[in-house]
Amino acid sequence: MLLRLRLLGTFEVAREDGQAVEIASQGARALLVYLALEAGRSHEREHLASLLWPDTISEQALTNLRQALHRLRTALALSDDTPTLTVTRHSVRLDPAAVVLDTDSFVGHLRATAGHRHRLVWACDSCLLRLRAAVELYSGPLLPGFQANGGLPFEEWLGERRERLHHGQVAALDALAAHHGARGEIAIATDYLRRWLVAEPWCEEAHARLMGLLWRAGARAAALRQYERCRAALATELSSEPNFSTRALAEMIRRGALPPPAVPSYGPGALPIPATPFIGRAAELARLGAHLANPDCRLATLTGPSGIGKTRLAREAAAAASYAFAQGAVWVDLAAIRDDRLVAAAILEAMGLSWGQQRPAAASLAEALAECELLLVLDTCEHLPRCADLAADLLRAAPGVVILATSRSPLGLRAEWRMPLEGLAAPESGALFAAAARRAAPDF
Repeated sequence: MLLRLRLLGTFEVAREDGQAVEIASQGARALLVYLALEAGRSHEREHLASLLWPDTISEQALTNLRQALHRLRTALALSDDTPTLTVTRHSVRLDPAAVVLDTDSFVGHLRATAGHRHRLVWACDSCLLRLRAAVELYSGPLLPGFQANGGLPFEEWLGERRERLHHGQVAALDALAAHHGARGEIAIATDYLRRWLVAEPWCEEAHARLMGLLWRAGARAAALRQYERCRAALATELSSEPNFSTRALAEMIRRGALPPPAVPSYGPGALPIPATPFIGRAAELARLGAHLANPDCRLATLTGPSGIGKTRLAREAAAAASYAFAQGAVWVDLAAIRDDRLVAAAILEAMGLSWGQQRPAAASLAEALAECELLLVLDTCEHLPRCADLAADLLRAAPGVVILATSRSPLGLRAEWRMPLEGLAAPESGALFAAAARRAAPDF
């Protein structure tokens, strides 16, 4: 006999033919739930009795267990010798092959995607299909409001299971929102974020990302309304207020300091607009793009002599990779900075943020970036030796930030992925010369 159990958002039991099974007894329902979620194991009778009736003396709890088993067998129309439910004098076991759980299907979809994830980009379509299937399966928390004779051990066990499944659902919604947002599919991404906020109205990260997506869609007023919802939810649920980075994002949206919504950039430090076409470096661009898409790479440094093309390659790579970050890319030109202590302030300025003079700019920067997912480009670092220390501090404080640096020499950090640049190959050099010649003489 095959049983189908729906436990997400409801409690339903059906036979293989779809006929519903009514189980009136609370004890029998709780017993079935525990045996189903722990199927394949033999459970001592004493353990089951103490789990479901902890406040009852041992003899009475065992009697309650016998009655629950009898009611469960009756409801499921199971004979004493059926392998579906094996009951001995000392133990009880439910055959895992005899039960189909929606929770198992949900977890199976999530496990199949583990190990295939890039930073906001999924390696294959099958992963996306499984994530979407998992999200649709999750019709609500595990057995909301389920009553089980007031047994605290059972409630604690159920609560732990419920929390694990909840986190799995949030992780799936997070990944799907990131995937579609990175590809500019704003409507789909905002739908997943709103579903996330239904499950966790206090989640400031989801509010901030939704604000950014609404801005990208050109819905400035809606983005500001979302910020007010964030404030209200945090006040109600956590008795707190939005953090610095969320407040800064709202202020930039309010002032229109963010770039036009179609440009994937966080703030005024938008990527520079090139004056000339990008020629050559296809292999280097592909390799750098692979570095930036690798979740193990937090810091990539382009090195080489002055004039070799580090800045231009960094610009092209950042433009391509910025869509994979919720807040896009921030470009910081450090060529004119002569004091290491001003680097943090330069980054804040590039992001369009102000900070109080009563605290160091580096501390304000770390707080502003803590919840961000962005690509931070630090162009021309070689004359600022302490820039490496600031980069290391930011990588620790902001797990969603990736740094792309250009420098004549490596920064010298353990996390650094180095990519030295050499001169262009002869055919590429010729193409570059021809492009320059045409600018000087259009009939070249």
